[in-house]
Amino acid sequence: MTDLATWLRAQLADDQEPGPIAAAHRAILDLHRDDGLGWCTSCGAMTLDDHDRAPVETPCDTLRALASAYADRHGYNPGWAL
Repeated sequence: MTDLATWLRAQLADDQEPGPIAAAHRAILDLHRDDGLGWCTSCGAMTLDDHDRAPVETPCDTLRALASAYADRHGYNPGWAL
């Protein structure tokens, strides 16, 4: 199965969206990437005691929301839905 970020990048490469919109979507993908351990590099809830972020698994809700715009396309995994 293709991971969500890889699938989204392919959709953006084939997309007819205006340049600024596609660029914004790519920026979101860059901000919300997998850290290599299965955690989003951007998402997480702040803890009150030490100001660290609690980890959020990938794909995060931000990428799931972005993918929802492409849910009617081939290869979309319903498991990515919010």
